[in-house]
Amino acid sequence: MKFVNNARRIALRGHSMWASYLGLLCLVTPEIVFLLFERDTNPRFWWGLWP
Repeated sequence: MKFVNNARRIALRGHSMWASYLGLLCLVTPEIVFLLFERDTNPRFWWGLWP
């Protein structure tokens, strides 16, 4: 059962969904940088990249 017929289109083209994706990316990117390069970054820098 689907609540919305075009859920895939909404997930790919919806502005609010892209805001969620970019917010999640800003939260995960510093962790990936730390795991790969062992460099701790300032979280404010990552939030500043996305206005």
